[in-house]
Order: sequence, then structure tokens, then C-alpha cells
Amino acid sequence: MSDTLKLKTRRPNHRLGNIFTSVMEKMMSSTQKPFRLSASSLGTELITIEVGEALTATGRVSEDVDQALQPTQRFVVHKKLLCDHSSFFRAAFHGNFPEATNNPMTMPEDDPTIFEEFLNWLYRDQLVAFDDSQWKKGTLPTGYKQYCGRLFELYAFAEKLCINPLCNRIMDTLQDYDAKFNTTSFLGAIENIYNTTHDGSPLRKYLNLMYLYYTSFLPPSMPELSDFSKSILLFGRTNPDFAADVLECQTRWGYRFQPVVRKKSAGEMTEANRPKDPRVRDGVKGFGECFFHVHGEGEECDVVAVPRI
Repeated sequence: MSDTLKLKTRRPNHRLGNIFTSVMEKMMSSTQKPFRLSASSLGTELITIEVGEALTATGRVSEDVDQALQPTQRFVVHKKLLCDHSSFFRAAFHGNFPEATNNPMTMPEDDPTIFEEFLNWLYRDQLVAFDDSQWKKGTLPTGYKQYCGRLFELYAFAEKLCINPLCNRIMDTLQDYDAKFNTTSFLGAIENIYNTTHDGSPLRKYLNLMYLYYTSFLPPSMPELSDFSKSILLFGRTNPDFAADVLECQTRWGYRFQPVVRKKSAGEMTEANRPKDPRVRDGVKGFGECFFHVHGEGEECDVVAVPRI
């Protein structure tokens, strides 16, 4: 296997010696705020991580792992950069765990393509963007459901490994795209989200609040709302955790969906008095910029640095 560090870019992959130059060129040519890597942030030690299923000598997948996973791929990553962004890797490589002395580290239960997308964020501070160049306002863009499905998988991976900044970036991206396309990213993904995220996950909270938002005042005749509500109701009958989460969200934040009518000369409502939209990342029309974020002790919110879509 090659020890090439694999990053998802529009250019072909380069060998380890050239890849950081390529990454920096792309970031400097971007219209977004440059994300700068330095010698001090990278460190000098490289580690090897094998992600995916273990293969037998015959090339078949080992029987003791999930058959749905992809064959093992090997990645070479800067140890310091990885540990600085994840308490999981920090504990693994600096604590009393086998990974602290064993190289390579193995992650047989994870998807190599998701790990590639994680590395894309780790080294470039960017998520793979959704191509909406052919999108027409008032329609749902082609491929958006599949794109959100990948973000949900990446979120579950980041949440499992305690990579809070990546979780927060994914939440911001989902909210912005949902608001732009005036839709919800959860159609067809509710069960998967509850199967892969933990209790109290901000992604679950966003799902629950979007359900309450849609059913509070939007016309029930909307096809999209009808499909979303049906899938929610069916899932709620068999998942008590979901039903409890919806009830908690309704109890704590349901009042935010009720408009407060204050008559003006023209009989209009101000924006501050309209029902709050969970997709909007501000404290006037929505729930606030940091509402769906998670931060560990000492972590600061970098929401100001995140470009809006």
C-alpha cells in the first residue's frame, strides 16, 4: 500500500512531499479567509492510520467485521495536528492505550472515504462544497439529499471522536444550505441519524426543532412537509428516544415558534416577533449563531470566521 496522504481536491493526489504546497496554493487562491498551516501546527512526527475492513489472505473481508465497510486504506497524518483537533486521538496517542506505542493505528469500523473528508477539513479547514450551479430557485437541487447524507456520516464520525470544531462546521453548513434551498436536509435520514449519533447530539436537536418548526405553522398541504411529517411519525412510533427528544424540545423551545403579534400602523409583525427558523444562524430570525454548536472546556466558538453560503 502507498503511504500517500489522500486529500479530496480537484487536482490529482500528490506524494507527501508535495501535497502541502498544493493545499496552500488552493487555499491562497480561494475567496475564503486563508487557513494557514505552519511548522509549529504540523509538528515533525508522522503516524500511519489504517481505516476500513481487514482483509484475509484470500482478499475476502474478515468475518468479524461489518460487511458493509470498505477495504482498508492507509493514511499518513501529522500526529500533532491530529491530536490538537481531537481529544480522542490525543488520549489514544498520549495515554495508556495500545495506539500510544503501536504504529499503524487501526480503525476497522470507519469508512475510508469519510476519513478522507475529515482530512480535507483537517488540512484545509474546508468541507466539500455542494455544486448548486444548476439550481433554480423554488426547486430542490439534484443530489442535495445524497450530499447531506455524507455530511451526516462525517458528523457522526466527528462526534464519536470528539472533534467539536468539525461538528460545528457541519452544522453551520447544513443550516445555511437548508435556508438557501428552503428545505430540510433530514428527508430519508432520520433513522440513520439516531443510529449513529449520541444522546443529546446537536444534530438530533436540529432535526427535532425542524420538525416542530414545520408542523407549527406551515401549511400541512405542502408535499415536502407531508413527506417529512409522515416519516417522523412512523419513526416516532418505534423509537422512544426520538419521542422524548421532541417532547423536550417542544417544552423548552416551542414558544419560539409562536408569533407574538404586536400591531403596528400597517398591522405588520416585525422580524423579531416572527416564528424562529432553526435554519437561520442569528439571534433575531433564528436560534442564535452558536445554538447547535458543542464546545469543550476552553474551546472558543469560531463562528465569525465561517463564511456564509
